[in-house]
Amino acid sequence: MKIGINGRFLQYPYTGIGQYTIQLLREFSKMKRERRDEVHHLDFVIAVPNEQCIEQMQLENIDLPAVVIPEKEWLGKSLGKHWWEQVQVPGFFHEQKVNVIWLPYPCVRWFKKSADKTIVTVHDTIPWTSKKYQRRLFSRLAHRMSRVATSQADHIITVSETSAKNIMWLCGIPEKNITVIENGVSEIFHKLISQDVMSEVLGKFGLQNGKFFLYVGGYDARKNVKLMVESYRKYCESHTCEYPLVLVGGKSHEDSLYADFDGALTEPENSRTVIKKTGFLSDTDLAALYQASRGFVHFSSQEGFNIPLAQAMVSHLPLLISDTDIHHEIAGDDAIYVQTEGENSLEKGWDTLIHSQTHTLSKDYSHRFSWDRSAHAHLRTFKRISL
Repeated sequence: MKIGINGRFLQYPYTGIGQYTIQLLREFSKMKRERRDEVHHLDFVIAVPNEQCIEQMQLENIDLPAVVIPEKEWLGKSLGKHWWEQVQVPGFFHEQKVNVIWLPYPCVRWFKKSADKTIVTVHDTIPWTSKKYQRRLFSRLAHRMSRVATSQADHIITVSETSAKNIMWLCGIPEKNITVIENGVSEIFHKLISQDVMSEVLGKFGLQNGKFFLYVGGYDARKNVKLMVESYRKYCESHTCEYPLVLVGGKSHEDSLYADFDGALTEPENSRTVIKKTGFLSDTDLAALYQASRGFVHFSSQEGFNIPLAQAMVSHLPLLISDTDIHHEIAGDDAIYVQTEGENSLEKGWDTLIHSQTHTLSKDYSHRFSWDRSAHAHLRTFKRISL
């Protein structure tokens, strides 16, 4: 059986879809090297738009076959991307005589159903429902066409029950055509970081073990980073605050979705809070910060899954998170929930986190959030749909 894979997001390793693609390809590659029975009769071919993706595969120890299919630059950046997804890649996979095509993000053909069996992963429905992601006429058209075309796929994979319900409602797809497979957490987050590495990372950012709070994630408007920072500053105006708030990540794009980024993270004069920005980090540095943090904070209003939350849970951190369906699905009762539109709720949430006597989660989430487990579930789905 031959599986064709769209590897476009290999060039965006710090995004959620980028990590999803990289981690699963790494697991498939590992299975091939170890000659496991699950992949004995499987062949893979990955289509990528540039050499940057090949270089990323080498960095991530992914040794599966990949072919560069250059975009048509004369079409321009946006139209060239869609032409690559809609025409070049489907044509390439058809020539390769694949048994099934896997698209790790929604880019099913718009105008003609693929002659090859197609499985698409839909992480969330946010770009299809939020006007913030539909600022221009072409982006509105592209998102609409993407949503409509998704219903033509032979099967949908998604990352949570919350997303599955939204997909069924928005796209009219029956439940039997959707498989829910939760995301995993990279192996390094499951392992104890050595004291030498821990000291080096903490020293790099001027932090003390157990004496800071941590945010990891994007900075587009729905993440509510500005609200999170301002609510902590306000809390510290009337309370003793000993702990810096550390923000990991950065802008993914220079557009209006990130308009709050610079202003929200600029320290006002005489501020009693300390906000530290690290930028994007390696997994080793990030794992060290998780293990040394006093608590994880995330006020996002919309998510399809939230990998940083899973990383925090594997690291046994106390959680202060927004009261949303997806966060309840992922974290259950193991979190402090806040209403992001309620000032009293935010203050109470910070107070509970800061004065909590329990500084670690007692449950072990290492088995639940495993990329190995996720990869096996994906392969079972590929095989079932290819028949």
